Amino acid sequence: MSDKQPAGYYGNKKTGSESKMSYNPKHQKETLEEILAYPTLAIEARGISAKTSEKFGVRTAVDPKDGITPIAHYFPYYLDGDLVGYKKRDLTLSKQQDYHFTSIGYQSVKCDMFGTDALNKTGGKKIWICEGEFDCMIAWQTLKNKYPQGNPNVVSISNGTGGAVLNIGQKSNMKTLKKFQEIILCFDNDRATADEKNKGIKKGVEATADVYGLLPDIKVVSLPEDKDPCETCKDIGEEQFYWSLMKPIQYTPEGFVKYEDIREKAIELPKLGKPWPWPSLTKKTLGRRLGEGIYFGGGVKMGKSVIVDTLSEHVITTEKNKFGAPQKIALFKFEEQPDETIKKVAGKFYKKDFSNPEKIIFISPEGLEIDIWGDEIKDRENYYTHEELTNAVDSVGDSVIMYNNYGRCNWDELKGAIRHAVLVEHVEDIVIDPITRLTAGMTPSDANTELERFADEISKMSQDLGFTYYCFCHLKAPEGKPHELGAKVFSSQFRGSRAMMQACFYMIGLEGNKDPEQPEKVQNTRHLVILDDRKFGRTARIPVFYDVDTGVFAEPPEGFLEDEVCQRLSNWVPRTNISKTF
Repeated sequence: MSDKQPAGYYGNKKTGSESKMSYNPKHQKETLEEILAYPTLAIEARGISAKTSEKFGVRTAVDPKDGITPIAHYFPYYLDGDLVGYKKRDLTLSKQQDYHFTSIGYQSVKCDMFGTDALNKTGGKKIWICEGEFDCMIAWQTLKNKYPQGNPNVVSISNGTGGAVLNIGQKSNMKTLKKFQEIILCFDNDRATADEKNKGIKKGVEATADVYGLLPDIKVVSLPEDKDPCETCKDIGEEQFYWSLMKPIQYTPEGFVKYEDIREKAIELPKLGKPWPWPSLTKKTLGRRLGEGIYFGGGVKMGKSVIVDTLSEHVITTEKNKFGAPQKIALFKFEEQPDETIKKVAGKFYKKDFSNPEKIIFISPEGLEIDIWGDEIKDRENYYTHEELTNAVDSVGDSVIMYNNYGRCNWDELKGAIRHAVLVEHVEDIVIDPITRLTAGMTPSDANTELERFADEISKMSQDLGFTYYCFCHLKAPEGKPHELGAKVFSSQFRGSRAMMQACFYMIGLEGNKDPEQPEKVQNTRHLVILDDRKFGRTARIPVFYDVDTGVFAEPPEGFLEDEVCQRLSNWVPRTNISKTF
């Protein structure tokens, strides 16, 4: 190749100037003639040989003090075949500092793609387009090393992913690409964050989608996530990287799937999900499945925490993880201290209310078992000693993963904790109670926006990572009587309901009547009401009963709720004359 001095492009001036965007008066201007006098050296930090540098005309300036240490690299850029400038990478400045990249002469998206001057002039079968100069060089070197007799065709866009379409779409570049039968994109496999997207920043994945709009027949090289070609070649070795380059895949826009990719899943027979603690809920929903979200909503002190504790006990005692150990569950309870949480969960194991001081067994001076009031305990079935409490809590141990952030938390913190629970602790069930704590202190408008973001992002996370999540929600007050006194629950009453209805699989209301004038049985009865079912479109109203003796929510035995005399399960004796209603 030749590094030709452009004829008259700068008005017959031999000295180029740095681009206005990167001009730094403190930096001495260099001429193209001076840069052409710099050597073409190996770029060891990137694994690039001197031969490859020479192929692409990449010059290196070295420290005059030792004559060895590289201080800058210069990448040549052409316009219609004439050398018009260099992109300079100053190694004395970090990538984050101003003037790390500058231009000598003319260099912009209007230039020929980097490496165009080194292409086979008659075209060929394949051409690879990379995101940066180093990536272009390592890809060419890998292909050349495998088949030295060949002349692989590799180029790079000129000014980063944000200008990919502008650069590739230049008339001269499109004319070059038409000489090749197959165009292969080898951009970095990284994505812009939400904040970066808001600022208009694009990375490899977004740029690939943009280029697809310009060149719909492109193929893409599959690189590891968040890796560029140089990193990939270093990590997996030149041989594997070569085959990645040689076996690209047809680009498919995100969201589209190919039949052959989903066929095996599509022909699988559907299976029941994991059961709930309440058989009727299992029957109606066909179980709990990974990647699905369930929102529970109920009035104040209606038993949402008991639902959580009962579910926790059920998961730990009935399910195994992939290693054969008891399955763990992660509880993010923002209105309860962790020590109280584990005490309540342990109570569900032993059917004892370990939070109730009236159930503690004390020993009187006479050796009698007495309660906290000094009364002798006649039936100790629902009472417990300190030793029993200790053994129960120890038996739960680290099966419950807890997050200590009482009062409030924000979603960006929480999602990192969820990832840890799923990926490190192998948790498949995530409980968040209540989600309104994620918006504490926000205005109603900001809170609703944040709940929408939460609902959308956790829905996607559950699909990506494979977990089931359960969100417990406060309700908006209804007109008339409150939920605590028997008002029905509706989906629209969930705070952030619009986002939830769009993102979740189930919305379940917890209904009941705590009116002190009602019989004890009525006060302790709740109904799990399936309000929204995206999976099967079913509705149901399932009774559950809170046993004050054991602290457990369970489906009541047939006929119990209709019995007007018996108020507690401990006194229940089935009666044959009760009509069956379940």
